[in-house]
Amino acid sequence: MENTFKFKTGDILHCYRNTLVSKLIKLFTKSKYSHTATIVMCWGQPYVIDVQNNGVQPKPLEYWLKKYKYKFIIARHPQLIKPEDQYARQAFAKVSVNKYDYISLLFIHPIYALTGIWLAKGDPDRRKDICSEYVARLYDLKSPEKYTPKDMYNYTVNKNFKFYNYKK
Repeated sequence: MENTFKFKTGDILHCYRNTLVSKLIKLFTKSKYSHTATIVMCWGQPYVIDVQNNGVQPKPLEYWLKKYKYKFIIARHPQLIKPEDQYARQAFAKVSVNKYDYISLLFIHPIYALTGIWLAKGDPDRRKDICSEYVARLYDLKSPEKYTPKDMYNYTVNKNFKFYNYKK
């Protein structure tokens, strides 16, 4: 049976899966979710844009689902904060430029989660992100470098996003 859900540019995917890294992220952030991604509609198809080991890369949804095997819910703001074409341009602008921020994932965020102390210095021209930081930047959130998947989920709850389950 084909899934009939219609994705829209700006949809946020709150993701989880059963890998060691995912379990550790969920443990440190006390969250059900370990990954954040976003959707950009391109050529009539949903593309997932997120930060993975190879950096920021757009992937067709079907490919992304097969490759990463995430389970997720979709958060949709009733009205996208910026025009769809502007959101898409901003999302694609970092493709192949930004790499994954392992230092932040392995050290800075766990220390922050345990102590509340943020050890990193802000650098708006950074060339490395983690998944939730990337999506927080697309939504123009303050201090995006501090956002975890849990923080992005809480943001979508607090801003009255609508939530949808996705079943393949």
